[in-house]
This record gives sequence, C-alpha cells and structure tokens, in this order.
Amino acid sequence: MKPIQTGLECEICESRMVVKLGPRGPFLGCSAYPRCRNTKLMPADLKEKFKDQLPPPPKKKELPKVDITETCPECGGAMKLRSGRGGNFFLACSKYPKCRGTREA
Repeated sequence: MKPIQTGLECEICESRMVVKLGPRGPFLGCSAYPRCRNTKLMPADLKEKFKDQLPPPPKKKELPKVDITETCPECGGAMKLRSGRGGNFFLACSKYPKCRGTREA
C-alpha cells in the first residue's frame, strides 16, 4: 500500500504525517522515516475519511464446527479444538497446562 498524505505535520521534525498499514491496521507515521520514527494511532475521523483508500480488515478464521468425542491419550481427559500459529487447528487436552496432550485435527 502506498502511503496516504494526511495534511498533518509531525510534532518532532515537522515533516508530513502519512497513513501507513501495519500488522494491527492503519496508523500515522512520519514521512521522514527512518530519520524520524514518530508514529501515532489513527484517529477515528481520519479512518472514516480514508476508509475508501484503506484495504478491508482481515477476516478472522473461526474454529470449524466438529463433534469431538475423543479423549486425551496421556490423561484420558476431554479434547478441545484449538487454533495455533498460522491459523492451523489441532486437538488439545482440556486439562492444559497440567496435561499437554495434543493431536492433529
């Protein structure tokens, strides 16, 4: 995404503040980066103003609906469906952290 000009000035170096996109969504950053590293949260009025130019927020993956009747191979407790890194799903013991039994979903 190309930075979007806002017309605001950086309080530190008086360069222009631009809208940038990070892992947690849009934010205001100084256009003089990396010389000036000033950043700010994006105010609601600016989010509304630039909503057509910003990409839509990513959709969260939901846990699939499955009937889990399996028991933990280590302790015999019930298994729960969990999500891991990268959106992968796996079965884990409901008695975690005492029992760390897991299995692929």
